[in-house]
Amino acid sequence: MRTTLFTILLLLITILGLILRFLDYDKFPPFDATKDEFFYSWAGMSLIQTGTPKSWSIFNAYPDGELVYKWGTWYRLVSPWLDKPPLYSLITGSWVLLNGARDLFDVRLSILRVILIF
Repeated sequence: MRTTLFTILLLLITILGLILRFLDYDKFPPFDATKDEFFYSWAGMSLIQTGTPKSWSIFNAYPDGELVYKWGTWYRLVSPWLDKPPLYSLITGSWVLLNGARDLFDVRLSILRVILIF
């Protein structure tokens, strides 16, 4: 009986936590405070689509970069982007591609953050 009660309580706490987490999940933290969320999905998308990862970076190790102004801020797009290991980039890139993003700037936090919650 105690194991069943514990399992039910654990399940209820998990469901409540997911419900609370999904409230305004795409609004907080605000869009302009978390632009680093994009570099993983952008790298994964471009790696899947073209075979070469492309994303934004401020590191001086990349001599060339294309400056793009979008959503009220600047992004320095570099290719090949080799800042992080590719597994998480491939996971998030696959997720946003499955949800309809075809271009780097089609990625939305409302789509991207769902995978982060799970």
